[in-house]
Amino acid sequence: MRVLIIAGEASGDLHGAGVVRELKRRIPDADIYGIGGDKMEHEGMQLIYHIRELSVMGFLEVVQHLPVIRSMERAMMVIAAARKPDVVLLIDYPGFNLRFAKKIRHLGVKIVYYISPQVWAWNPGRVKKMKGLIDKMLVVFPFEEEIYKKEGIPVQFVGHPLLEVLEETQGRAEFCKRYELDSSKKIIGLFPGSRKQEIERILPSMLGAARILYASDEVETVVGVAPNLDMEYMRSFLRGDFPVKLIQHATYDAMSNVDAAMVTSGTATL
Repeated sequence: MRVLIIAGEASGDLHGAGVVRELKRRIPDADIYGIGGDKMEHEGMQLIYHIRELSVMGFLEVVQHLPVIRSMERAMMVIAAARKPDVVLLIDYPGFNLRFAKKIRHLGVKIVYYISPQVWAWNPGRVKKMKGLIDKMLVVFPFEEEIYKKEGIPVQFVGHPLLEVLEETQGRAEFCKRYELDSSKKIIGLFPGSRKQEIERILPSMLGAARILYASDEVETVVGVAPNLDMEYMRSFLRGDFPVKLIQHATYDAMSNVDAAMVTSGTATL
C-alpha cells in the first residue's frame, strides 16, 4: 500500500504520527511518505518536506512564503504522479490541503481528510467545496458528522486522537525536582504555540504578564516549547531578569502541574 500524507503543523504531526504507527502495525511494508514532522518520521514515514517549511500564518506571512508553498505544491504533484499513491490522506491544514486535493483529483486517487477544518466556527462555505473532492471525511467531534452528511459527503466520526496520546503525567513533586522548581510556589505555564509567527507576537506579552506576577508573588514560570522549535530560538526571548524554565517534550507534564496557564488558541487549548 502506498499512502501520501500531508500535515502542515505540529498538531498535524502529532495526530499523523498515530495514523502512521497504526498503518505500519497493520501493514508493515506500507510505503508512507509526504509532508510531516519528527513524530511522523519516527513512526516510519518518509519526509519529502518537513512541517516547519509550511508553518506560517497571517496574510503577510503567507504572501511572503507563497513562492515556497507553490514550489512544494508542484513538487508534491510530480511525486504523486510518479509514485501513484493508493490513497492521499490530508490532515487538517485546509488552506494548503484543499487546494492540493483539487489539483490532485485528476489522478484518480482516493482522498481521505482526517480532522476536519473548523467549518462550524468559520468559513462554512468550505463544506460545499469539499463535495466531489473528498472521498471520505474522518472527523474527531460527534457533531461534525451531521455537517457533512447534510452535504452528502461520506463521513465517519472516529474519536479524538488526543485521548490516545495523553499519557499519565508526572506528579508535582517529581516534576518540580526534574526542572528545579520550588514546589511551594505557584507555577505559571506559558504555552505560546508552535509557529514562529505565533511565538513572536504572543510570547513577549505572556512573558510580560509572568514578569509582573513574579514581581508581586515570586511565582515559578515554565514555557512549553513545541517539538519543532529550536531551543536557542526560544531562549532569545528571555531577558534573564526573572527565572524562566523552557520545557520541551514534556508539555503534558507541564500542563498538569501548573497552577495557571496562558495558552495560545489551538490544539494546546483543548
